[in-house]
Amino acid sequence: MGLKELSEDIVREFKFKGYNKEIDRWVYGGYFKDCNGYNIVQYDHIRNQLNFWTVEDDSFCQFTGLYDQNCREIYTGDILIVYNRAGDIICPAAEVVFSDELCGYRIMGTSSIEFDNALSKTEYSYKIIHNDLHEKNQKE
Repeated sequence: MGLKELSEDIVREFKFKGYNKEIDRWVYGGYFKDCNGYNIVQYDHIRNQLNFWTVEDDSFCQFTGLYDQNCREIYTGDILIVYNRAGDIICPAAEVVFSDELCGYRIMGTSSIEFDNALSKTEYSYKIIHNDLHEKNQKE
């Protein structure tokens, strides 16, 4: 494996999103947590300023760095169909969660089929089928 391929595997975009009731939409960016809960920080390039948005705690989620078959970003909390390389469904419904044990993302499947449940962009493909957190107020 060359340096270019290695660096592409290591580089990951850290992005978070959450729902802000005041402006009635999803906001994206970095985050911090304070006594008010989760806050998304966005840089406004046009106004050259930082924007801070307090978001609903139950809507806060992190981008995994992966995309589904329809080029949609996969976030924690998403419910996925998992396919193997041949295109066969190996798990019809799996939730994306963060695993402290792995220091990464894990798929918690509801299927009896055994598979490596760490998110992988080379072994599996995915299709987002549902996310209550993201769809309850989806205004994107």
